[in-house]
Amino acid sequence: GLPRTMPQADALADIMKGLDRDITAVINVTISDELVLRRLTNRRVCSKCGFSYNLISLPPKKDGICDKCGGEVIQREDDSEDTIRNRLATYHKQTQPLVEYYRDLGLIFDVSNEGRPEEAVKKVRQHFE
Repeated sequence: GLPRTMPQADALADIMKGLDRDITAVINVTISDELVLRRLTNRRVCSKCGFSYNLISLPPKKDGICDKCGGEVIQREDDSEDTIRNRLATYHKQTQPLVEYYRDLGLIFDVSNEGRPEEAVKKVRQHFE
């Protein structure tokens, strides 16, 4: 998740230069806004132990009750549709320009996270091996 803005990218480049290092690759995890919205609005967490659920892909066995500790399973405030849409708008305004900046430098490796997370991790590992 770093850098998220051009000033952060500049600061990272300065830090790397101070360490006599170059940024040699940037992983860009891609996913549609619609899928982000669907995944996050269906995310739930245990209010007691923090275990994460998803109502579509990993629901608790008993609705609203944590399988691990019996705590209440809730939706986080920041997983509301309005909050997610605002975060996506901020991403497109502040972070998306970094993708093009790094793409112009020939450093971007795009990997889709539309499928299972394990698939994306496998693709990244294969690319860098």
